[in-house]
Amino acid sequence: MVLIDDSTIRTYAQLFEGETTEASFETFRQYVGRYGLLRSVYADKASIYRTTRDATVDENVADTPPETQSGRAMKESNVKYSGFTARKRRVELSVAAPCFRTVW
Repeated sequence: MVLIDDSTIRTYAQLFEGETTEASFETFRQYVGRYGLLRSVYADKASIYRTTRDATVDENVADTPPETQSGRAMKESNVKYSGFTARKRRVELSVAAPCFRTVW
């Protein structure tokens, strides 16, 4: 699991056996404990961040889309939560670029 701070390009990573909700929460908890709460999170397309299920009755009544546990946790923490974006991809590339330069 990798967290990249968009404003500082600070990278925080942890290895887990799989990309799970628990791994995501643990990485986020440790990052927040060390660096503080983020304003927004841009997540990839993994199923722990997106859901394909239909909205529940409560979600339909509230006129809100179905959420994952990750989405609900971010909302409760007042962290803006978005799916994969071009901005996230630019951050990933900017972090990877120095690695490619050292290889050549």
